[in-house]
Amino acid sequence: MQHNAMENTEPPKDTSTKKKKVVTKYLVPRDDFKDRILPISESEGPWYRLNPIKYPSAFHFDETGKGRFDGPNQRYGILYVGEDITGPFIECFGRPPGGKWPEEKSLQWQWLEELEEEEKKEKKSWQWLEETSLEQRCLFKIKSKRPLNLVNLLGDGLVKMGADALVTCGEYSVSRIWAKAIWDHPQQVDGIIYRSRLDNDRICCGLFRHVKDLLEEENLDTLLNLKHRQQLDEILDRYQYALM
Repeated sequence: MQHNAMENTEPPKDTSTKKKKVVTKYLVPRDDFKDRILPISESEGPWYRLNPIKYPSAFHFDETGKGRFDGPNQRYGILYVGEDITGPFIECFGRPPGGKWPEEKSLQWQWLEELEEEEKKEKKSWQWLEETSLEQRCLFKIKSKRPLNLVNLLGDGLVKMGADALVTCGEYSVSRIWAKAIWDHPQQVDGIIYRSRLDNDRICCGLFRHVKDLLEEENLDTLLNLKHRQQLDEILDRYQYALM
């Protein structure tokens, strides 16, 4: 019996082992960005920062390019802070190995062992955090002498700027394009409010260097200080971390 080759309607199987490249499209500031009215929130703080203990001041306006919004070619430095203690904690100690920040080694990602059976059931997926890591950072409380004008990258603030959430959770290079456009904007704002990529319930701020003389700081010691113990326990429970 003869068979017509055209009768086989099944598509050929793709035997290629090459991975398909996923392309993410990013929004960037439009040509009329300088003519837009930026969404502004005023704040005097307080803000919080976990700072390396070797530095007596928390006023480190980063321009190294290690942070989301800073870079050596941005023409400004930026101070990263959080509106509560939880934000700085997860930004410092919540970065996974092999992720965006390979230099962060303070968090030991491993399963808890040698616990009582009941604890194993409750905490089987908890992760270790070295107590010595907490000893290496002091908590600073920071306030401003006057309300600062901060561009609001929360909620409808993104749409008003022509942006989307990838400004704060996408590629750093795109975040810096937006930050530079905000810095250059005629409104001459003092910084940025945005959500933490690691916990979007936490609100962070980036303060531009020109506000440094308006800021006051207070060193509150490390999170291991007994006065912070209740807050630390709540944070550890929130993220399912245990001290070792």
